[in-house]
Amino acid sequence: MNYLQEALSWGGCLLLLYGLKMIGDKKLAGFYVALIAEAMWIAWGFMTHSSALVIMSLAIMVMYVRAIAAWKKDEAS
Repeated sequence: MNYLQEALSWGGCLLLLYGLKMIGDKKLAGFYVALIAEAMWIAWGFMTHSSALVIMSLAIMVMYVRAIAAWKKDEAS
């Protein structure tokens, strides 16, 4: 594994854990951090030819976007 792949995998892991902690603390920014982490996993998936990981990460990103929209809708009301 080259340096970029290593950085993407560890960065994605650490950012995702931090984003989930923020979500647990009820902070909207956690969803954005988790989205960045998933983008890193998608990049890693393409580099390693892991189509299952790419598809799973895309699906998770859709769920995060839906959660952001719901959060903002609740905030507005």
